Amino acid sequence: MQADEDHQGSSPRKLVKTDLSELDQLKQHSLVVADTGDFSLIEKYQPEDSTTNPTLILQVAKRPDFKDILETSITFGLAHFRLYCALPQRSKKKVEPKPVEWATLSTEERLELI
Repeated sequence: MQADEDHQGSSPRKLVKTDLSELDQLKQHSLVVADTGDFSLIEKYQPEDSTTNPTLILQVAKRPDFKDILETSITFGLAHFRLYCALPQRSKKKVEPKPVEWATLSTEERLELI
């Protein structure tokens, strides 16, 4: 490896050879965030966080290989919506979620829920 000289002509910096990938080296010095909705890439690169950009999520949601994940997520969201979102914050009343199977809903019923 060659040494780099900095701009003032002072002492040269030595490049260190490492077996770490560029991503692993970057992870040592900064927080790695995935800018994707693709779960397979998130699993592969193991970022510490990810964005929630709706455009990225929509692109992935259109892929056939994510159909099961999307349907499971929608079914869970519909079943728990009233429990987590619709109740006033001060209410202590416990509400049991009513399961809704997204796959069995008509297009009109789906649009009403969105």
